[in-house]
Amino acid sequence: MFQKNSDFLSFNSQMELDRNAVQFIIERAESAIKQSGIFSIVLSGGTTPKNIYSLLAKEKVNYENW
Repeated sequence: MFQKNSDFLSFNSQMELDRNAVQFIIERAESAIKQSGIFSIVLSGGTTPKNIYSLLAKEKVNYENW
């Protein structure tokens, strides 16, 4: 589990950070789609977001409005 500080979030592992990032993205996507009907996101290339892409692909999310 992460610890929240007023300045940063600290995670115990890269996988924990990635899973929390995916959950954050999904929550923001659902909120944006409810408000405006669409959600857009830009992530960098390379290996930095590789785990996030893999985890997002496994989620049962309707990506139609992304």
